[in-house]
Amino acid sequence: MEWYIKKFEDLTNTELFEIYKLRSEVFIVEQNCPYNDVDEKDKIAFHIYSKDYENDNIISYGRIFLENDYAHIGRVIVNKDFRSKGLGRELLKKLIYVSNDKFANKDIFIEAQARLQKFYEEFNFKAISETFLLDGIPHIEMILKNK
Repeated sequence: MEWYIKKFEDLTNTELFEIYKLRSEVFIVEQNCPYNDVDEKDKIAFHIYSKDYENDNIISYGRIFLENDYAHIGRVIVNKDFRSKGLGRELLKKLIYVSNDKFANKDIFIEAQARLQKFYEEFNFKAISETFLLDGIPHIEMILKNK
């Protein structure tokens, strides 16, 4: 497995296609949540992803962008065939590292699915909101303090 960190304009057409394909497979189809996944934030984000050596497909992904004085992590995803292998933890570690590298000393914000709150707490994220529905799925706002 190899990790990649790219700005939007540095992604190849194939990489962008694979990112959007994975995001739609999980966020829209698997989670049965029709929403507009592709947004303007993709253009300003750093895209962090890993590829499987066997088939060269993207198997994990997340994006980071600066918004409201926070490093905002979003679209955190692992291909269903690679879950329960620690890849989610590895991805989040990479996202935090890249966030601190690109946006030094900025607190990290995430709108996490509520069912994953304990997972993010393992990385010292703290809840800063009550649970709320986002596109029909319970979410919670969380912050990782860096100051």
